[in-house]
Amino acid sequence: KYRGQLEQLLTSGYDPFAMLQWPRRGRSIAADIVKTDHPVQKGKGFSGNIAVLGMGNVGGTAVQALALNGRQDAGINCIYIYDRNPQLLKRWEMELNQVASLDSDHPRIRIGTDGDLGRCDLIAFCLTAGVPDLGSEKKKDVRLSQFYDNTRILKNWLDRAIAAGFSGLFAVISDPVDHLTRYGIEYAQGKLPAENFVGLGLGVMYARSRYLSGSRSVDNLW
Repeated sequence: KYRGQLEQLLTSGYDPFAMLQWPRRGRSIAADIVKTDHPVQKGKGFSGNIAVLGMGNVGGTAVQALALNGRQDAGINCIYIYDRNPQLLKRWEMELNQVASLDSDHPRIRIGTDGDLGRCDLIAFCLTAGVPDLGSEKKKDVRLSQFYDNTRILKNWLDRAIAAGFSGLFAVISDPVDHLTRYGIEYAQGKLPAENFVGLGLGVMYARSRYLSGSRSVDNLW
């Protein structure tokens, strides 16, 4: 169904494999978009703002990795953070805005509002209704068990982002990545183009495979 849009995306000069290495590489997806003239950004000025939805283990780690890069290197001016726990947001805002270097300026960290979503080039969806207990994977597919609850959260944030005028890249990181990404594409049809969605699950699996192969002294991952 989306083959034509995918071909347009790949032939535009945009490198999806570069994006899969985020944030290990030290450059943001947002920086890749503006450097490769991604269709999402055509006709729109690049703000250098991104939003991270959910400041749990995944979202918090991602924001730390991005905030520790200099603004010029990362291509990020401001990171808006979102979470239902206001104390958690205050903690991250306070700690990360105290990061300082002698030779570089770091992205600003701001507690975001709905209106700020429209100012962003990228939204990273790291929210989840809950994480299954360890060991439950032996009885059921823990990724799919999160799908229905997480679609309600995704739907809510898509509505809020679109209402704020968001037209950038919506990156799905929460499980199940592939199903949630497809759900987002279909739900936002007519409001946000399919090429504005990307699932980052393969990047996580690639990094996990490298780690596990290294711990087992596997020289050739392939």
